[in-house]
Amino acid sequence: LEHRGSHNFWAIARLKPGVSLERARAEMHTIADRLARTYPQTNRDFDVTVTPLQEHVAGAARPLLLSLLGAVGFILLLTCANIATLLLSRAEARQREVAMRQALGASRGRLIRQMLVESLLLAFGGAAAGLGIAYAGTRVLVSLAPATIPRLDQTSVDGPVLGFMAVIATAVGLLFGLAPAVLGSSVQVTHALRDGGTRVAGAAGRRVRHTLVVAQLALAVMLLVGAGLLVRSFMHVAGLDLGIRAPHVLTAMINLSPARYGDAARQIAFTDEVLRRVHALPGVQSAGVSNSIPLTGINDQGGFLVEGRPDPPPGTQGPHANRPHVSPGYFAALGIRLVSGRLFDERDRQDTVPVAVVSDVAVRMYWSGQNPIGRRLATWEDGGPVWRQIVGVVQGTRHFGPEAPQKAEIYVPVAQAPVPYMTLVVRTQGDPTALIPAVRGQLAAIDPEQSAFGFETMDDLVAKSTARRQFQTALVTMFAVLALLLAAIGVYGVMGYMVAQRRREIGVRLALGAKPRDVVNMILGNGLRLTLAGVVAGMAGAVALSRVLAGFVYGVSPLDPATYTAAIGLLAAVAALSAYRPSRKAAAMDPLVVLRDE
Repeated sequence: LEHRGSHNFWAIARLKPGVSLERARAEMHTIADRLARTYPQTNRDFDVTVTPLQEHVAGAARPLLLSLLGAVGFILLLTCANIATLLLSRAEARQREVAMRQALGASRGRLIRQMLVESLLLAFGGAAAGLGIAYAGTRVLVSLAPATIPRLDQTSVDGPVLGFMAVIATAVGLLFGLAPAVLGSSVQVTHALRDGGTRVAGAAGRRVRHTLVVAQLALAVMLLVGAGLLVRSFMHVAGLDLGIRAPHVLTAMINLSPARYGDAARQIAFTDEVLRRVHALPGVQSAGVSNSIPLTGINDQGGFLVEGRPDPPPGTQGPHANRPHVSPGYFAALGIRLVSGRLFDERDRQDTVPVAVVSDVAVRMYWSGQNPIGRRLATWEDGGPVWRQIVGVVQGTRHFGPEAPQKAEIYVPVAQAPVPYMTLVVRTQGDPTALIPAVRGQLAAIDPEQSAFGFETMDDLVAKSTARRQFQTALVTMFAVLALLLAAIGVYGVMGYMVAQRRREIGVRLALGAKPRDVVNMILGNGLRLTLAGVVAGMAGAVALSRVLAGFVYGVSPLDPATYTAAIGLLAAVAALSAYRPSRKAAAMDPLVVLRDE
């Protein structure tokens, strides 16, 4: 707390009654400007960010949850369109029944009410079944979800969820049962009774059915495109070079007691003894410590000075980097590659020339086109600048996660700048977790009052860094597969119903000499026309949503041609297969049997 250069603290405040967030931000900006003028060495170019606590806790998870909500909405629309298509076909098949009811005095309004009640019963039956699935599925999803989604473990099927489900079920039952009810009740009584209800109800019903199938296909295309983009993004993120070799690495945190290790000499002695003992354990290849290791969220950021570089203009950001304090074995333990120069060793002590190792990212940012070896930089320590000679360049790490921008890194030897808090990093030959008891024992042997905690493997830290994207990708892909299945069912249902309604026509065509392949081509042609219309509509929808999709993809354009082509090809293949079986069934009809039955 005595170092003005430490900017890694969070401040928590409760606003006074009546004070807006904008006013608080304005006042904090004023305070930051005053501090920058009063303490230019440590506060220049620094501002304050004021964020509501709710936004800080849950804000990062909002895009993920909204994307999943959107995918669920698409699936709901697809399912409703499918059910509406089936209800419409069923209503047309009930023309004789409806005509009989009208002939016996039933009004059209009463018939519509009857069909809407049937639709509502269907919706509530589905909602009840979905409730059971949701109850079991929620527990599974919570167990598989990453811990980075806040309060997810508190998710349950409670009263508000039941109320929301009841509202949705009612709305779905009324909205998607209305069109079939209206069209199904518009029957010409004499015509229907005379023909026995075997003829098609009319062009209106056919247009509605085709429109619903096109809508299903369009929604399926949009979900397939979204899932494809997320899959490609995840593959890109998973393939990024983090600058470290994660397998067989164990990490543990150590926080020394200020009362027992309040001075630099004691901290250095404790660190040296820990590393000596841990390195001597069987199966240990290398060991090191650092106050800031990748992917943990712990960091030591701050400004630094570059020798020979003028001070930045007022109001602009000067050189800024992550500044880990590390031991010589740290780089080998994490597998950070040496690019040029040398790493820290036993020569770098408190009584020797202060040195530093920089990352290649820092070189590109602040020594572009120059050899930084032998040049000097200054880090802020104990309230003042300490000039250090650069002795080596290492590969940059993605300290804050695969998708975060890489930051410059300035490494300083922990022997020259000791810290009471550190993370122990141990590279082993086998399972790193098997070493935990031995590490605890060695620390207890040095000082029983000090202990290591927070044991994790680097593999686990890497997995956590991509867990949210992996979870999102898996769920959206699952929804996309479900959408593809629903779209296939829709195409199959419409084609099957069309074959049933055109049975007499197909029989006449076959009797007049049409070949089975002609019938197949006719049915497939109708199915492919619907598919083409759905693909075009879905492509347009996906392009329109490209700005939204851009917020969820990484390393891939939201208009990626390969993804769009794959989604279209997959949907077209599935739709063609869905239409093929009804077409083969139509081609296999015996015209004599068909005409005799008709």
